[in-house]
Amino acid sequence: MRITVWERVIILKLFEPAIAGLTNRALPAFMVFLLFSATNTIAQPCSLCELAAGVDQESIGRIIRELSGEDSVLVGGRMEKIRTRYTFSPQKFLAMQYIFDKAEAYGYSPSIQRFVVSLDRPELTGIAVSQGNDTVWAGSIEGKIFVSTKADGWRRFDLIAEIDGRVNELHLGRDGKIRAACKTKGNGYGRILSSMDGGLSWSVDVDGSLKEIYSLNTITFFDGRFGFAAGDFGSFLNTADGGKTWWVDAGPSQFSYRNINGSAANGPAHFWVVTEAGYLFDDSLTVLAAGGGGSLLLSEDGGVSWREAADGCPGEENIWRFALDDSAGIWTAGGNEVVHVDPGWRTEPSCGIYELSDTIWGGNVVFRREGWKDPGRRVILCGHYDSISRANDPYVCAPGADDNASGTACVLECARVLSCAQFERTVEFVLFDAEELGLKGSAWFAANVDTEIVYEGIINLDMVGADYGGTGTISLGAVDGTIDTVLARRLLDSSESLALQYQLSWDYKARSNQPMTDNLAFKGLVDAPAVALIESGFRDNPHYHNCTDIFEYVDPAYILDAARIALGAVAVTAGYGQGPVSQVALHQNYPNPFFSSTQIRFEIPERMKVELAVYDVTGRVVARLVDDVVEPDRHVYVWDGRNDSGNDVASGIYFMRLKAGNTTRVRKLVIFH
Repeated sequence: MRITVWERVIILKLFEPAIAGLTNRALPAFMVFLLFSATNTIAQPCSLCELAAGVDQESIGRIIRELSGEDSVLVGGRMEKIRTRYTFSPQKFLAMQYIFDKAEAYGYSPSIQRFVVSLDRPELTGIAVSQGNDTVWAGSIEGKIFVSTKADGWRRFDLIAEIDGRVNELHLGRDGKIRAACKTKGNGYGRILSSMDGGLSWSVDVDGSLKEIYSLNTITFFDGRFGFAAGDFGSFLNTADGGKTWWVDAGPSQFSYRNINGSAANGPAHFWVVTEAGYLFDDSLTVLAAGGGGSLLLSEDGGVSWREAADGCPGEENIWRFALDDSAGIWTAGGNEVVHVDPGWRTEPSCGIYELSDTIWGGNVVFRREGWKDPGRRVILCGHYDSISRANDPYVCAPGADDNASGTACVLECARVLSCAQFERTVEFVLFDAEELGLKGSAWFAANVDTEIVYEGIINLDMVGADYGGTGTISLGAVDGTIDTVLARRLLDSSESLALQYQLSWDYKARSNQPMTDNLAFKGLVDAPAVALIESGFRDNPHYHNCTDIFEYVDPAYILDAARIALGAVAVTAGYGQGPVSQVALHQNYPNPFFSSTQIRFEIPERMKVELAVYDVTGRVVARLVDDVVEPDRHVYVWDGRNDSGNDVASGIYFMRLKAGNTTRVRKLVIFH
């Protein structure tokens, strides 16, 4: 409440009877009381204002630029540009690590909550083995690249990349470059892609659409220079410089219009080729052949006789490809199986089978500022860090500067500002994954919360990048008439108390019009208000879910105000203020002087016997207010100005004394009746 000068005159008129009864000596003191009360109401220090002022627009902008790929960032010891945060994209993990590193830099101890986004069975069509026999790569029809290592005991194959094309064969050259013979998605043309970083990133070496080269199904190198690639309709490519340049070869006439599915090299110009009709061309005595049902056949006499190379190996998937390691072991790929076979050149055959489940893992980044008084009660400030582009390939381009680097930047910046603040209750910061796939990260989080934790509220920030509605406001989504209302009002109060360019507007009140975002995942699972802040007119944003959602089109001032509103509400909900009590303290009562009642505040650092009493100027006890064992905390006692007999004490000067343990504190107070 703000009291104006005019209102003070009215107050004086209301108190005329009381004033008339005061002595000339007491009247000035009573006037001082009225002015003191009004002044303190107007000029109370706005600690939340000071806290919100710490939110830095430049810091928010820097996070958005780095998350949306405009600026390079140091992640895992390498400078990277995060051009997409699509959940299925390998770059999503860069964003997750970036957020993790930020939280650590702010003094938190973040953790990653893993959850399964999707579980599919891959169809493996390519395999390659490192020269040291310590790494194996597998490729699939969907263009996914998996890797497994000997150091990990071949226990799992991790998805490390997805390329634009069906992977028909993988080949690891002597130069350390992995090459993939592919069929381009969406058409029948072939491609050769290569990777120099172990399969993490890929570049296009040959684009078949430029030369009418159809699906490339096989690729082989004899040495570091001579190579060969072939595919559908008799497509032939040759290289003599290690794959730097390729030229089209008409190939033998008998291959015309036949699909070539396999090859091997036995010299600079000597290749084995397998066609769809089963033709086999060889100039070697040792031949391997693979096929249906996991069958792997070996001939050591040029194909005159054959034997099972993996006798007793229980692999059942059709084999698409195989590769030899340096120890003459055979690795095969087909279905969702990778099989390692030692064909028993010198000893008995042996094999190992590794089944791949194409599991896509999501990761929520979670960290918190523990409350000093009641840490089991929490308030969540959250957003989602994944992005998507529906107009372009999200694996390649989904910068998401607005949706949702803006919300993520707000959460991280609030975490930075609050990193040293003291709260009675815990503030938990959560950045969700897979929101764009149907609130998967937040749904997993909500379904797995600790039932011993009490949540005071969930505030979600989703795309708060700009005022696309032209309303001059930030929109609030909260269901009116439910438990959301309390938290909604707290956010509106936070908005009104701060000097902001963009105020909060409660635009989404009905259940039917709530924006589809992460706070909705908590409904029915967590008994707490869960609300969202979102930009005005977000559905009118022309860059929504597009490759053009870049930093150029967001308004840093708008995002700043959204962060400050959220921070203010979080601070109030979590009990922002001073930390744990460190010593016995007795504060000046308020108001003072007073005529009806006053608040007496005291603090004790541990459980102890407390005596709080009021004395007159002669030292006689007037009122015993507290005489009990009291728990450690900040306490407030409201005294109504009555003595122990229940009668009003006379106007005048009194003393309040606090005795806590061996410590005594005394303050003076003045009362008028």
